[in-house]
Amino acid sequence: MRRNVFKIFTVLIAGFIMSVPGTVSAEKGSFYLSPAMGYHVDAFNADMDRDNSYGFSFALGYDINDSFAVEAQADKIRDLGAKNPVSDLDADLTGYSLNLKYYPASSKDKINGYVLLGLGWMEAEASDNIAGYQKGNGEADDMWGRFGVGSDFVVSDKITFFLEADYSQGFSDLNPIDYYSGKIGFKLYP
Repeated sequence: MRRNVFKIFTVLIAGFIMSVPGTVSAEKGSFYLSPAMGYHVDAFNADMDRDNSYGFSFALGYDINDSFAVEAQADKIRDLGAKNPVSDLDADLTGYSLNLKYYPASSKDKINGYVLLGLGWMEAEASDNIAGYQKGNGEADDMWGRFGVGSDFVVSDKITFFLEADYSQGFSDLNPIDYYSGKIGFKLYP
């Protein structure tokens, strides 16, 4: 039920953003598409060795003004897990979030720092191998949040590269899942 409410809410916000007339968006802000690659390190709430994984994300964003931007983002991370001599836990994560970016500088320039706050829905498919045999698989989904910092590097009116570091934490059923991410990507302004 909560997943359906979140998906409906996300679609409504994305639909509203996309329905803004072109003349208004040209004067007050601009849309962008943003693919990115990420390197993720788990911080699972378990006494195990850390694991890492690569992933990717894609965002549809809108620069509201010089200080704020909003994004609808999808993330995919494969085989992020935790290991010890007996157990090997791997999780494939798919996340959807609405992010708010705040640029503290009063006007945007060639390099712009920002703070990111996001809330969304995550789906996790996990497998646990114990001492060489398959113990079990499971699926869970619930809310999750993220907090991060980053910097945009403006190349032209149409392209901006960015570097971002964030921390993500699952809630409720996904409480054991938390990880750090480092991302590199670019924004394309049509």
